[in-house]
Amino acid sequence: DIWTFTGKKGSSYVCEVNAARIGSPLDSRLEIIGPDGERLAENTDHFGNDSYLRFTAPADGTYRVRIHDLKFLGLQPYVYRLTITDGPWVEQTYPLGVQRGTKTAL
Repeated sequence: DIWTFTGKKGSSYVCEVNAARIGSPLDSRLEIIGPDGERLAENTDHFGNDSYLRFTAPADGTYRVRIHDLKFLGLQPYVYRLTITDGPWVEQTYPLGVQRGTKTAL
């Protein structure tokens, strides 16, 4: 699959695939292609079989996000959720839990 978005030079973007974490057999490969057609970044496994990457746009323009299964498998069970954002992104927190009614710094 190929998705597109408009990027702005100097902006940082996060692209994340949720597949294995939602029960899909997809073992994703994620690629970012810049406005000039060059591959800027790629990732296969970040969260188990799910892909994740962060990159800074080198130019204004249309960016392509290419996703496929590593074994080029597919069909109906191979679903995924793609998130593309230039906003704040929390990968993980510590501590993993906080007692109800208390405050903690993140």
